[in-house]
Amino acid sequence: ALATFDSALASCPKESLQIYYYIGIFHARDGKFAKAAEYYNRILSAQPENVDVMFNLAGAYERSGQFEKAEKLFLRLLKIDPDNPMALNYLGYMYADRGVNLNKAEKMIKKALKYIPDNGAYLDSYAWVMYKKGKYKDALKYQLKALDNSNDDPILHEHLGDIYFARSEEHTS
Repeated sequence: ALATFDSALASCPKESLQIYYYIGIFHARDGKFAKAAEYYNRILSAQPENVDVMFNLAGAYERSGQFEKAEKLFLRLLKIDPDNPMALNYLGYMYADRGVNLNKAEKMIKKALKYIPDNGAYLDSYAWVMYKKGKYKDALKYQLKALDNSNDDPILHEHLGDIYFARSEEHTS
């Protein structure tokens, strides 16, 4: 695949930014997030307000443990496109998973759900915020709804187990 990309870059130099985008996606899917970030950054230097590239770059930063860089880029993206449900959900979930900015995370994910109310990932994110806030009854409600809408993601089942465990601990205390 990389040889094909190299060939495309040589034969279609005017399309290099689009090719860089796909090379970035290729590396990200291969778990090479630093390499993906290199290509996304090349595009952003030419197109500093490209929200699709910002989203993918922020995701690459987050997946490589560079949370501050990811947060900064998601916030920049949301200044350009404040109603971007994917960015709202991703950053909100990032906050929830780390147990920080939970009120902000809740608002962001609620806003994402306003645009796509039956998205299983967004419902899971909202459930995770409720879980992190200790609101286990609400967390369970949203997690079950998430599973009704997206049953193929093992993380959703893991979160459901965490919520059930927290509820059982709550009742034995």
